[in-house]
Amino acid sequence: MLKPQQVSIETGVLKNRLTAAYENLRMSGQSMAAVRHFEDLWDIKERALLERQQSVVVPSGWLSQLEQAAEKVEKLH
Repeated sequence: MLKPQQVSIETGVLKNRLTAAYENLRMSGQSMAAVRHFEDLWDIKERALLERQQSVVVPSGWLSQLEQAAEKVEKLH
């Protein structure tokens, strides 16, 4: 059962979001540290891929931060 602050996300969707965020941040010259918990999400994604999990459960706030960072970078372009 999910805790209230957690969401389930397909591993492929998480991979795509992280890859897009990585590319956007890299192109804008920002560090991955600009997105709090980026490395945590990346590690969760990598583990899920290795274990062939279809989905993972992550804190919803982490995904929100990832999306907000991506939006900020897109607005700069």
